[in-house]
Amino acid sequence: GKVLHFTCEMTERQVARRYDQAVFGATRSEVVENPAFVMAKAIRPMKLFKGMGGDLLIKAYPMDTATVLDLWADIMRAKRELGGVDLVLVDYADVVRPPKPNPQHPYLNDRAVIVGLSNLAKEFLVPSWSAVQVNRQGADQKRPGMKNVAGGFDRIKVAHVVIALCVDEGERE
Repeated sequence: GKVLHFTCEMTERQVARRYDQAVFGATRSEVVENPAFVMAKAIRPMKLFKGMGGDLLIKAYPMDTATVLDLWADIMRAKRELGGVDLVLVDYADVVRPPKPNPQHPYLNDRAVIVGLSNLAKEFLVPSWSAVQVNRQGADQKRPGMKNVAGGFDRIKVAHVVIALCVDEGERE
């Protein structure tokens, strides 16, 4: 498929390296310091993926600069260049800027971004995935719930699927 990955947190190169790590089973240091070793490890996965087709387009924005309208324009460009888009990833919704920031009610900003991303998915008939953070109370829990989503419950109400990925200190890299 054709995947469009927006990142508002890392560079395009950093995101590409993370994909390399995941697909080729390499560590970060192997990807950065020994690309020949990674290519040797990549032969088997590349044979598995050969003929499946697919494109990955990574677009980076500085934190808190991209709006949903910016993402819309990039999706339109990708549709022209790639002939369509099958999946949109946004890393991550918390750092996408609302169209009209509301300093008195920050939860409205969060809602505007989530609703905007949902509308993009509907308009382009494509799944859109993003991540949001938990609040302080959720950060201290082994299994945070929906009430622990930062930015208010409106984010959960708009989402079609909610998946929690949690790691404890021992699982962090």
